[in-house]
Formats: sequence, C-alpha cells, structure tokens
Amino acid sequence: MLSGLRFALWYSPYLMTEVQRHFLGWDSQFIPTASKWLLENYLDGGLGSAERLLILVPGQAVANRLQSEFINVASKDGRAAELPRIVTTSQFFKLLIPDDIRIADLQSTVLATVVALKELPQNAIQKIVGKRLVDEEDFLEWVRFATKVLETINVATGGGLSIDSTTWPRSDRLELTITPAAIDRFSVLQEVQNRTQELLLLDNVSMFDVEQLALIEIDSTIQLGITSNIVVVGGSDLSSVTTKLLTRLLSEGIQVESLIRAPKSEENGFDTFGCIDTKYWMSAKIDIEEENIVVAGSPSSQAAEVVRALSELDSEITSEQITITSTDEKLIPILKCHIQGHGIRGRFSGGMSVLQTPEALLLLEIASFISTQSYASYASIARHPEIVRLLSIKEKTLANLSEYSATVVPTRISDSKWFIPTKYRNRIDGLFELHKGMFGLFGESIAKNNESNSITDCATAIRELLLTVYGGEELDRASSKLKALQKIFGVLDSLESISDQLCSKIDGVHLSDVIRLMLSELDQTTISELPDPIAIDIVGWLEGMASDSPHLLVVGMSSDLAGRSTSDAYFPDNLLDVLGLETMDRRMARDAHAMIAMQNSRSNNGSIKWIVGRKNTEGDPLSPSPLLMRCDEPISLAKRSGDLVLSFDKEQPVVPPQFANLKIGTGLQIPKPSEYKTEPLTQLRVTAFKEFLACEYRFWLKNVLKLGESEDGLTELDAKLFGTFMHSVLQQFGEDEKMKHCSNAKKIESFVSATLDDVVKEKLGPNVSAKIAIQLELARYRLKEFAIHQAKSVKDGWTIVCTERFVKKELDVKGNAFTIRGTIDRVETNALGQVRVLDYKTGSMTANKAHFNKTEWKDLQLPLYRLLLTKIPELSEFDLSNENVSLGYFKIGDQTSSSGIDLLTPKPELSDDLSDFIDTTILSIISNKFSDTPEVPAPKFNEQFSWVCQDNSVVEESSDTIYG
Repeated sequence: MLSGLRFALWYSPYLMTEVQRHFLGWDSQFIPTASKWLLENYLDGGLGSAERLLILVPGQAVANRLQSEFINVASKDGRAAELPRIVTTSQFFKLLIPDDIRIADLQSTVLATVVALKELPQNAIQKIVGKRLVDEEDFLEWVRFATKVLETINVATGGGLSIDSTTWPRSDRLELTITPAAIDRFSVLQEVQNRTQELLLLDNVSMFDVEQLALIEIDSTIQLGITSNIVVVGGSDLSSVTTKLLTRLLSEGIQVESLIRAPKSEENGFDTFGCIDTKYWMSAKIDIEEENIVVAGSPSSQAAEVVRALSELDSEITSEQITITSTDEKLIPILKCHIQGHGIRGRFSGGMSVLQTPEALLLLEIASFISTQSYASYASIARHPEIVRLLSIKEKTLANLSEYSATVVPTRISDSKWFIPTKYRNRIDGLFELHKGMFGLFGESIAKNNESNSITDCATAIRELLLTVYGGEELDRASSKLKALQKIFGVLDSLESISDQLCSKIDGVHLSDVIRLMLSELDQTTISELPDPIAIDIVGWLEGMASDSPHLLVVGMSSDLAGRSTSDAYFPDNLLDVLGLETMDRRMARDAHAMIAMQNSRSNNGSIKWIVGRKNTEGDPLSPSPLLMRCDEPISLAKRSGDLVLSFDKEQPVVPPQFANLKIGTGLQIPKPSEYKTEPLTQLRVTAFKEFLACEYRFWLKNVLKLGESEDGLTELDAKLFGTFMHSVLQQFGEDEKMKHCSNAKKIESFVSATLDDVVKEKLGPNVSAKIAIQLELARYRLKEFAIHQAKSVKDGWTIVCTERFVKKELDVKGNAFTIRGTIDRVETNALGQVRVLDYKTGSMTANKAHFNKTEWKDLQLPLYRLLLTKIPELSEFDLSNENVSLGYFKIGDQTSSSGIDLLTPKPELSDDLSDFIDTTILSIISNKFSDTPEVPAPKFNEQFSWVCQDNSVVEESSDTIYG
C-alpha cells in the first residue's frame, strides 16, 4: 500500500512497468553528465519543480557532487536552487518507513541482541559459536558476539532475505550447499533476531533490518508522499533488497529510471536496474597503458610517486582538477603528510577518525588505567596535554617519571605505594604530587570500575569525568577538539537514553567496558576537514570511483582492493553465491567496471595514473590486484607481471627537484646545522664516534642539539635496560676477588645466577611481570654460556684487572685539546704481561664487522679504548703498545657457538692509517661543521630521528642486536 501517493506522473505520457535504462557513456565525467540529463528531462533546465522526483545514489559523495552541480547551474542563472531529494540506499529505506515506526539506534539494537543471546541455553549458543564458551561476565565479549550476529543478519537483509533459512528460495544448489548444522545455526539466529525485536518493541522501536524486509512485502505500507518518479544514478552496485523494493514500487505505479555509467554497447553488462552483471565484468579486459602504471614499495615510496606524478601535470592544472584516491584508507594520512611536506596542500574528504583524536585517545588510556592500573596507561595519561594542564604537571616531573620508568620498569601502579630503589630516592621530585593528583582525578573511576553498574550510570560517570577535564575550556566552534567532544558526547547521549527495562537486563557492567563500547561506536565516525579551495582532495576507493576530476591518481591497487570478504563461517562464499548475495567476485566485477569507466572518462581530456603499492602501512608485503593483469595480449601480460614485481632492497624513491625542500615555505623544513650557532664539542664518549661516521647530520641532532625521545610505559626490558642488567651482574663478578680467579664453570654459573636475582630485586623490587621474568630467564641462560667461556679464559691464563671502569683522557689533536671518555667493560692481563680489552656483547655482530668494512673504519670504540688505557692505574707497569694490547668482544650469546672471545683483527692498511683517521675524525667534529642533509638510508641505530630527517623509506633493519 502506498501511503499518500498521488499518481501525477510527468516526463512520460504513459505508465511504465519496467525500469528505463539510459546509457550515458563513459567518454566524459559521469556526475556532470547525469546532472545535465536530470536538468533536461526532469527539471526543465533547472526551472522545473523537483518535489515529485527522488534521486537514488550509491553514496553520500555522489549526492554531494550532484547537489553541487545543481547549485552551480542555479548560480550561473542568478537564481535560488530548488534541489530535488537525493538519497543514499539506507536513507531511501528510512524515508519510506511510515512515521509511526521508530527505528532503534545501533547501541540499543546491539544491547538487545546481547540480552537475547544471554537468554539462550548453552546448547543453542554452541550452534552459533561452536564449543567455545562465552565468558558470562565478559560484557565486551558478548557485545562482539552480538555485533557479529547483527552483521550476519545484515548480510541476509542486503539480499532481501530473512535470516530464517526455511524462507529462502529452494533450489537443487541450495540443498547441496546448506548443511543440517547450518540450518540449525540459522534457526538459532532467527530466534535471536525475533527476541531482539521483541525487546526493542517494548520501547516502541524496531530493528532496521526487520523494517527493510517489511518494505519489500507487497501488502506493507510505504510512506512515499507525492513522489512519482525515481531516478537511480550510478546504481551499478545496488543491493538485492534495494532492487526488490524498486520492483515493488514499479508494480504499484512508480516510474523508475536508471542512469548507467557506460555506453549502449555495454548494455549486456547490466541487469534491468543498471546493476553490473558479474560474469560479464569478471571477463572484461582493462586497457591500461604501461606508462600509466608505476610500482612503489613502502607507503612513503608510494607518496613520493604521487609527488612525482603531480610534478608531471601541466602547470595550468588547478587543484580542483586533481583527485588522489587511495585504495587503503590507512595510507591517506601518510600521503597527506608527505605531499604537504613538499608544499602541496591536501585535504582528506573523509576526515580524521575520531578515534585518532587526543580526546578519544585519552578515553582509551583512561579505560586501560582504571581497569589495570598499568604503568603504561598511567604514564600516557600523565603526558596528555589536558592532564598536564589540569594537574599543572611540570616538565621536570615528567622527566623524572621517564627516568623512573627506565630504571624500575614498573608494571602496575598502586594508589598507596610505589617501589623506589634506594639509589633513586633522591631523584623523585614531583612524583608524589603527580601520584596524588592522578589518583585524586581517577580514584573514583577506579573504585566504580571495581563495582557492577548499569550502562546509564557508567555513561553519566564518564560524562562527569569528561566535564572535569574539559569543562573549564572555551573552545572555538571550528576547533577539532570541540568536534571530537561533540561526537563523544553524542554517543554518551545515546547510552544515557537506553531504556531502563533494557538496562535492567544487562548487569555486571564495568566503567571501562562502557568506555570501550563508546569507542567501538565511534570506530567509523570521522571529523570532516574544513573546506580548502586550493587543496587537492584525497579520497578512498569507493569515492574515487565516482570522482569526476579530470586528473586522477590511484594509489594502492593491491590484491585486497575489493575489501574484506563477507564470506565467513555463517555465510561461506558458495552459499553467498547460491543465494545471490554479495560475493568477492561481485566486488571484483564492480571494481573492474569502475576501472574501465575511470580510464575511458579521462582518455580524451585528463589523465589517470595507477601507483601500485607493494607494502602496507604495517610493512607487510602486498601483491598487485589481479585486475591489473586484464591485458589483451599474452606478451603484454608477461611484461606487466614482471614490472609489477619490485625488489624492496633496490627501492630508492626520488622526489622531483621542483618539490625538493629548497626554500623556506616550500615544505616541512628540517633544521640545518649551517643555520645554527652552537659551541664546538670539546669532549665525546667513544661510543658516539660511530654515529658521526654513519651520519654527520644525525650525530649533530643527538650530540650537539641533544635531541632524544622519552620512553614511558615499558612492560619489558628494552635492549638498553637488558644490557644494563647484564653489565651489573658481570661487574659484580669481576670485582669479586675470589670468583674472578675461579676456573670452575658450575661455580661461576651459580654466582652470576644468584647475582642476577639480587640485581633484579634491587632495581625492580620483589614483583616483576611475566614478560620480564621470561627475559630474566633468557639472561640467566646467557650467563650460563658466559660461565663456560669465563672458566676457559681463566685456564688460558687471563686475569681480570678491572671491570666497568669509567675513564677519560684529554688528547692533543694537531694542537687542539679534545677529551674522549668511556666505560670499559673489562680489562685483563696474563702472565706474559699482555693486555686484553673486552667489551661485553649479547648480539651476534662480530668485532670486525662492527668496526670496519672493506675499505674504511665505521666505528672507533675499541681503538679509542686503547688510548684510554694509560689512565688506568693498574696498567701503569704494563706495555700498552699496539702489539701488546688486543681488543675485542666477549660475546655472550644464546648458544656456545655464538659466545666467547672475538678479537678485532683489522687489515694492515686499516691499522696503518688508524691514528691519522682518528685525528681527522676528531678535527672534523671540533670544526663544528656538519652535513646539512641526513644520510640515506638511515643508519641502523638512529631510528628515533626518522621523522625529523623525513626518511623516505623504512629504516634499514639489522639482524644483530647489540647491548652495552
């Protein structure tokens, strides 16, 4: 029944019972062409009435573009625009649902589903999830379970089907495909949906899926008003439930037309409604010229190729004529950052994810802290700008917090006491005040989290906490902070409005659970960026397919282009196919049609570049989309297959010269040593020389500007701290007069193992995390290897003279005074008067490989140790000539073969030039003149400066880990 429908058709003198298809071609941009058709055929060039017309589009981006086209026409004519109604498919259904039916919001639907699931007997639940038990007390697990059930129901609804398998159209293929277990599973899902609907109806609201299916029933009521004509624009991917609704409207007198993005010659590729025919487009050839395909490895390399492609465009092309499309939306922030770093404005039309805002990140850390009281979350919250402002936290306090973390590696923070090592107690300024402020702010939330609450009570508590943090601020209406808080408070409003009867059925909810539930609701929510007329739009794949910019750059194009499959244990792909639901093949066909249309629409007036990525944002390798292999000729296919394989080792992206950061204002400028006035270094630790030899620029950042990074919240021993523990144990061993002469490996092992326990207790306290406990056992195993080789060293006649000895010495370098300093791990002598200097290493790198390559020195640590020996009193009577002193590593590996003494044995030509090389290096440092550009690729040991140096690719990885 069509409620309120007036049969006053126009544009056609007769009533049509079929969809009228109109092929608009693809030699020009689709949206302007569709707009022109609508203006000519329905809107009388923009002067006609739009009240009876409804335009159905596949997405909001297309709706926005159509509206812009209509407004532009009206603006040119100097009149106000009367816009027709333009709706997406979901809006289409909601528009037709009668006013007396209210649709439940997502939160209420999910929670009602949770209740329905928890009411099921265990044997019924197992038909859905198998033998895995769902923890009765884990609220979030039930929410995830309910969300999965609703997603499954939505898959069926998208095909115009109930989740009740007994209602599906019967066929031989279905009987062969669906199993008895699957039938039982869908029966339980139907029971869950029915119960969910019952619960929602108690509050006079209904499930959207239920009302969607109701609309396609011939005897249901539809609220269409005076609408008599529907035009589908670009509906190549309409869902089956949408086409079924259009079929019903056709049968009841509504005129439906479809504007198709293809020429008439491709009519066999579309069904009655203008939707793609999967088989037709799965076999279609995609003609891409080889010069328009570029292969790039890492995300930053892909961004560099985007900059290169932009540089090749004509200088008269404006930003509004260009669109950058990324098939992986995670890549978009990286693309935007890189192109803006080269002076090119970019705007992501999709906006920034709310979950990436400081406000949402603070909520996430609060949830973690009040539920675990972990040090990691504590430190993260303490550093958040809003908490720093609210609690007046000083920079020195945060520095002390970092030092505390690096020293103790705390796992959990108590509201009553901290473990503080004796040696550290004079360096805790401000930490007690910080502790008091943090627990004063969050103590009530921690207490509430330890109780069972209702969802609405939790939502109210979260609101009060947020108002405490942000309530005193005056925010600009355009600020991203205000927009993020509006989104967050919007979710809180929904949670607080959940009915009492529904809340009463969900007990045992914790405050942290509700925060995480809020954040999950915000997962797909974004904050739109402000309009920027000179910025290039950066869009996702689905929006890029509909883009009408003459010049298009498509980045990504990996094999996962079609997205995540809807196929799962509930709806395997073969069942999706039998039921006519969306399959991966259909998505591939959709993308194939889009690629062909995108190519053809720019063949005469515009350009399109396909930049194929080989790594995603997590660094995982990608394979190219099979759509790129749709070549006409076998020879072309063979060549392209080879071109699409890139060796990551050889990858070296180069930014075009015109986009290089040569002038202030042309991009993100890195600081240049030549533009800074600094005092020359007069002393240096011996371990820093390798940093200078590897990259003067990064050496300058670290040792002249003293740049570094704070690291908080460690839950395990990092390389530096692991090395510190090992050194502490070995220092105590070397200082024990009895043990350092011991040649019994078992006794040595027993000593160092006991010493390790003492060191841990002193530095970390009595309680350590499971992760650290495992690391300590690994350290104990390495110390066992040390014991074996230490016993052998003693038997070979070597005696430890000193260990962990800090030494410094002033050198005269061509008349310039320069002090070198360092802590020598171990110095030993033998009965022949020989001296051996050893550095403890737990990695696999050899002394030779670490210090030099075929032609030059790359580290001077051990040779400089030799110069420091004259300052060690115990060696005053020893011959310290090069011939009598040996240098090397005492390697403490995880197996005997990678442990033991490893001496430095440079080639004669390197040894002969060593003294001059040291002098030259020191004079270069004294001159205070450093390179203005960083070395590429970045050295292995300076990853923390990657963003300062704007490294184009992932920092070179090392297979060796060196501690100490």
